[in-house]
Amino acid sequence: MKAMWRVEAFGWGNRGWERNRRLPAGRQRPWVAEITGLSYRYGLQRRFLEGRADWTQMSNSGNRGVYLCWTLEQGKVYETRYFVSWSKAVREFLRVTDYGDVETITREEVDQWLADRLNVSRVEL
Repeated sequence: MKAMWRVEAFGWGNRGWERNRRLPAGRQRPWVAEITGLSYRYGLQRRFLEGRADWTQMSNSGNRGVYLCWTLEQGKVYETRYFVSWSKAVREFLRVTDYGDVETITREEVDQWLADRLNVSRVEL
């Protein structure tokens, strides 16, 4: 099963990342990465996914209503970082439920998923 997940890209507007690849000062592009294993250097091995921009709800000024969308698959775990307001960013882990919803999970659940997937008794970073 697959699910669509999207977040608002605050302040990207008409000069957003998709049009000229430049971000407003101090802004980082929201991202979603599939967790694929362990990495000695970064802790988790990730494969970054390309998000699609949805400009259909963009405000007249272009500062609000631009969304980035990703398609997530059941049975996989994802890490994301995005802004929830103009100044506050969050980083969290996601997975798709049996009902096609996207839910937030804890780092401990990610470690357990990796331990099961890699067939090891414990995940140490």
